[in-house]
Amino acid sequence: MKAIDKAAVDALDMDALNKYFTQTNNSFARLKIHYRNRPFIDQAMPWLERFDRDFELFNKIRHETATKADTAYIDQAKHTLGSNVVARLAKKLGLYDGPIHRKAYADFWDGMKRDRDETV
Repeated sequence: MKAIDKAAVDALDMDALNKYFTQTNNSFARLKIHYRNRPFIDQAMPWLERFDRDFELFNKIRHETATKADTAYIDQAKHTLGSNVVARLAKKLGLYDGPIHRKAYADFWDGMKRDRDETV
């Protein structure tokens, strides 16, 4: 997460967060419309759609209409954004109780340690 985003979440700086979400939304919208590499866009679409949901949730948070039910998708989402700004914000506001980053797969080193222990 960029330092500005972390600082904005920590300070609940809605103006800075609004700027971040609006700029990212505008960039993704241009990317979806104008980028000529359609196979790339098709592959990236799950993450672009995830941002769309995060942007919608942020706007509900900003307008103080968000509920815990609005954050349920965060836990079930197959695709996540690395910085997960909206999850951090929702957690700070008590709207989300789940993990910021769920472990989607076993750690490579866990497997290496297990394999090494079995051979000893």
